[in-house]
Amino acid sequence: MIIYKNIMQDNSQIFNTIDEMVLYLKYLFVTVFSPSTWKTLGAFGYVVFSFFFDVNQTNALFALFILIIIDFITGITAAKIAGDRIRSSKVRHSAIKVCAYFAVIAGAHLAEAGLYTHISFIDETVTAFFLLTELISLLENVGKMGYDTPKNLIDKIKDIKNKQ
Repeated sequence: MIIYKNIMQDNSQIFNTIDEMVLYLKYLFVTVFSPSTWKTLGAFGYVVFSFFFDVNQTNALFALFILIIIDFITGITAAKIAGDRIRSSKVRHSAIKVCAYFAVIAGAHLAEAGLYTHISFIDETVTAFFLLTELISLLENVGKMGYDTPKNLIDKIKDIKNKQ
């Protein structure tokens, strides 16, 4: 704290030694990453999350995010096995897909909250659709990697997805 005050008073010379700089960086680190900062950021994040997403769907949203990551990894692995070139546009597409999926789910939740009727299945249906889409893609990627995937299972999941 003393170093910080000295620096603020004398702008002509910021640090006299490396030790002063290290002490100042430690001070900044402790100040920025204090428990109260994390608690405040966590509370703010929870409020934002609960506004845009149904808090009861946290497990489904987490599962969707994990499925997207696994699908991405298996897609890259399948492309490498097939000898396809991995392009940055496909990687960018996956990042955009994550944002688009969660934006649509948030929009469905907001539409559900804004309706005057007691319709409470819109965001769940959208989330289930995206979960099934990612599961189908994951199974297809595993098949492209050379592993056996039951075609009947993929067809059944596609049927369930199409009925949604």
